[in-house]
Amino acid sequence: MTGAPLADLGWSDFFADQVEPDEAGLAPMRVATVHRARLTAMDG
Repeated sequence: MTGAPLADLGWSDFFADQVEPDEAGLAPMRVATVHRARLTAMDG
């Protein structure tokens, strides 16, 4: 969404190491805003 590399959004090996095998197909994102039951996330 933003065009920023995931590393610029805080993604690091620390987070990559926590991905479970069944989550491997999911895209990592950074939560940018939360408004009640709605959120906005950036995927780099």
